Amino acid sequence: MLLISGLLAVAAAFVDLRSRRLPNVLILPAAAMCAAAIAAHGVVVGDLHRPLRAFASGASVGIILLVLATATGGLGLGDVKAATWTAMLAGWQSPAALTIAAVGPFLLQAPVALALLATKRIDRRSALPFGPALLVGGLLALILTR
Repeated sequence: MLLISGLLAVAAAFVDLRSRRLPNVLILPAAAMCAAAIAAHGVVVGDLHRPLRAFASGASVGIILLVLATATGGLGLGDVKAATWTAMLAGWQSPAALTIAAVGPFLLQAPVALALLATKRIDRRSALPFGPALLVGGLLALILTR
């Protein structure tokens, strides 16, 4: 599950860097596959706490980013879907992983944006792809809390 998620995340990040869009054709199947694997694991092991935590994590981060996306327009719906996917995976692993996956992308994106502003490669109104930061933040969450 994690290997396939990682491969799809890399592909989605490259697409987002080139076109500033996270494609549903990559994000939605990956999220569905992970949700099915998490639910199956919970049933097989007999521990429904982790799957419930995973789904609650994905839903809560997804709702928060959906509110941010509609209120500010700075995030796209692809970003919301990718954040929901990564939060679900991180929430399945641990609350610490969820915290890193939820906050990490903003901490990763900030220095990049500041460096691009400082070098005048962008201005304050420029749009930057947020998907790569979301996906790297999710990856870091899973690695750092292993």
